[in-house]
Amino acid sequence: MLFAGLVAGALLPGITAAVAVPPTGNPATYTLDEHFDEGTSINVNHDAPNNDQLQLDSQTETFDFIWIAASDRGTIIKINTKTGQILGEYQSAPDGRGRNPSRTTVEANGGVWAGNRNEFAGGEGSVVHIGLLENGGCVDRDASGTIETSTGLGDIRPWTNPGGVDNNGGVSSAEDECIIHYTRTNGTGLRTLAIDENNDVWTGGLSDRDHEKLDGVTGLPVAGTQFNFGCGGYGGVYSAGILWSARELLRYDTTSGTGMCFGNDRGDYGLGLDPNTGHIWQSSLFSSGVDGSCCRLYELDPSGAVVNSYLQPFGAQGLVVDQNSHVWVAEIFGDEIAHYAPDPNNPGTHLLVGTVAGLAGTTGVAVDADGFVWASEFFSSTTRGAAKIDPNAGPVGNGGYTVGGVALTIGLDDGVLPPAGPYNYSDMTGSTLTTPPSTGTWEVVHDSGVNDAPWSDVSWTSDEPAGSSITVKVASSTDGVAFSAPETVTNGAGLVTTPPGQFLKVTVTFERSNGLDLSPVLFDITLTHNQPPDCTDAAPSIGILWPPNHSL
Repeated sequence: MLFAGLVAGALLPGITAAVAVPPTGNPATYTLDEHFDEGTSINVNHDAPNNDQLQLDSQTETFDFIWIAASDRGTIIKINTKTGQILGEYQSAPDGRGRNPSRTTVEANGGVWAGNRNEFAGGEGSVVHIGLLENGGCVDRDASGTIETSTGLGDIRPWTNPGGVDNNGGVSSAEDECIIHYTRTNGTGLRTLAIDENNDVWTGGLSDRDHEKLDGVTGLPVAGTQFNFGCGGYGGVYSAGILWSARELLRYDTTSGTGMCFGNDRGDYGLGLDPNTGHIWQSSLFSSGVDGSCCRLYELDPSGAVVNSYLQPFGAQGLVVDQNSHVWVAEIFGDEIAHYAPDPNNPGTHLLVGTVAGLAGTTGVAVDADGFVWASEFFSSTTRGAAKIDPNAGPVGNGGYTVGGVALTIGLDDGVLPPAGPYNYSDMTGSTLTTPPSTGTWEVVHDSGVNDAPWSDVSWTSDEPAGSSITVKVASSTDGVAFSAPETVTNGAGLVTTPPGQFLKVTVTFERSNGLDLSPVLFDITLTHNQPPDCTDAAPSIGILWPPNHSL
């Protein structure tokens, strides 16, 4: 992906970009809100009362990326939700290991975890963790100074796994440096994935009903978190200390270690969380309601009690609840999305507004940072596979709400690649996150206005509480498009490897104090080059003061 500083209109997650006058002259200092708005930020803000400085967000925002599991191809596809550009495609497991990813969950720093449904070897399943390049979430394993990673659809980097070196976990043979964890899990046929308030990930296998927690930093299983109540292992969502796992619905209290199984009388498939009420919603694909009808959509309170149930037009799979408590349900056999909204005439209940038709076997739905609804289409083709739905488009339906309409379709196949078959139906954008981010970035491309400006140093003023950090990297360019290898900067010290160039890209990475809500703060950052002054128009002329034929 290209940053907003390079492509007009391309914004990054959680981000602001405004028209302002950038700092000029030499040195140039970024210190005001309008200066920082010249760059792009992920999980970073200058919100009041902390203006004219940058710090990490206190709450996670939905990202401007969606991660779609191309299940039949064994890969994960990353798309910019603002532009529709496919930014990368990544293998979900090393060669020789089971893939078929379906469930995804986005963590607080923007990366994604995905479970592999086809992994059973040795009585274990597997998950993969892919970092968000734009938020510094990838690892330069070969110390080349650059991140080697996928750049688009079909650019699938090898993961050869020679001698089975990564069979039991690890990414040592993965050439894509945004693949940062591969972990074997006690749950097999893995489907449940959900991020908790510590940015750890809960997993569950449908085949054996085994669940456990993985450390969000190391990717390793956390000892003592394994449990099995004989239910769950399908769709998953986490809220306020409770893990919900579908298919004979499991409610597990992660604090007390207690749980209970509800069976399928509250739905059997997709799970969603209402951010306003804390209610859990579950769809039905197979199970019938108490009146024998198939199938129903259920609204549960945090204890698991049924608050309301609604007849679905067709059996459904994934669902998502947006910031306005509207519920969007993927109905694979109806090739549509059912839209439910609060009933203006019956507070506390919902009504079916209508359906967004013309899709191709919808399985998953997610909401992006701008409130658009995204659907993955299992019966995908070269022209479609993911659809972006504008909730304010389409006809007016029940309750006076607009039904919604398809604004964009994106093909996940190119006619040469094997079919994508995107079957995922869990969180793809981070809209269900509740944990504050531990890292964030701010990046700007500064135009010095000087050809081949010899950059000398970068300095900044910051507050970095114990355990937190600010890291600065720079790269130069002559055209603002192709940049040199990034150099990590020491505050105020001279640059060593950055070549001359009119443009300097500055990337600032913020990392929160581990286990504490203490963010580092950047007050200002100054860029300096050693270009000598232009004395062409000096008066009196330098030629008069020092004639060309002057001799000592």
